[in-house]
Formats: sequence, structure tokens, C-alpha cells
Amino acid sequence: MSGLSSKVVTIERVDGKNKNNAQVSVAGGERKDEDWLQEQLKGIDRAQYEAIFSFDAIDLQQIQHVDNQAIHEVLIAIGMSGSDRIYQAEKN
Repeated sequence: MSGLSSKVVTIERVDGKNKNNAQVSVAGGERKDEDWLQEQLKGIDRAQYEAIFSFDAIDLQQIQHVDNQAIHEVLIAIGMSGSDRIYQAEKN
């Protein structure tokens, strides 16, 4: 993810791992915690963040069974809902 730091940041949150808190890796090997992430997100709560950026293994498996037109429609819907959530976060 870009924009949280002057370096590339990788955010990992796995259900049941690290008490469900994010593990943040900054390019160069530096590690950050959940508190650092919340400060950087400037008001975007976890639910908003996950609605914009998250997916799971079941979502990825279902892609195999979807035709090209359906994928096109899903990607447009994701882009529009993500854009709306980003707009609302910026507005707030």
C-alpha cells in the first residue's frame, strides 16, 4: 500500500493470528504495529478499510467459475463502491 509512508508498506491481517491485529512491514525490514497503522489511516476505521481492501480465499476460488462479463461487472462494482467509501472517508 502506498501513501502511508515514504516507503512501500505491506499490511497483513490474518484471522486468528497476532490477536487479529495487523502486522505492518515497511520496506527495509522495519515492523510497525496496529497503533501505528491506525494513526496513519487518519480516521478510516477497520470496517471501512476492510470493505475497500480485503478479500479472502473463497472470493478467489469463486473467480474460477465466473465468465468474463460477470468479472467485468464485479470489477466495476468494486471500483465504484471502493471509490464511494474512499470519498466518504475523505469527506469525514
